[in-house]
Amino acid sequence: MNQHLILRTLSQKHNGRALNEADTRANVIDTIIHEVLDWPKSSVKREVSIHPGYADYMLYNTAGKIALVIEAKREGVSFDFPKKAGLTSDNQIRFVSVRTLLTSQNTKDAMIQVRNYCLEIGSNFACVTNGHEWIFLEYSRLVQIGKV
Repeated sequence: MNQHLILRTLSQKHNGRALNEADTRANVIDTIIHEVLDWPKSSVKREVSIHPGYADYMLYNTAGKIALVIEAKREGVSFDFPKKAGLTSDNQIRFVSVRTLLTSQNTKDAMIQVRNYCLEIGSNFACVTNGHEWIFLEYSRLVQIGKV
């Protein structure tokens, strides 16, 4: 199935944002990781124990190194994006500063959580998602969280 069609179908099917975190992961995030991004199931670990909690996903590259840590939230958790910063002509946000993202408490809490995992394991890239919004962060930006 075409990746765009998969995303469109997911968007239509799950537009009510009523799923809890486990169902968001199973019905939305897993589909995006494996069917849209084509990430091999053998290169994904779930619920990895990292002090002080559990990383929802760790995606590995072909060399067996951690490529991305993903913190999943239930689809009802909204990430408040600024209305004008980084918007494209179709109102999709592309790039937003970490400082701006930290103005939303939900976003800040999730970013701090994934930052702690990355710092603990030495990962360079992280993601926070509720299945609808995806925030990707690079390590040098993660270490600044909490210092702003």
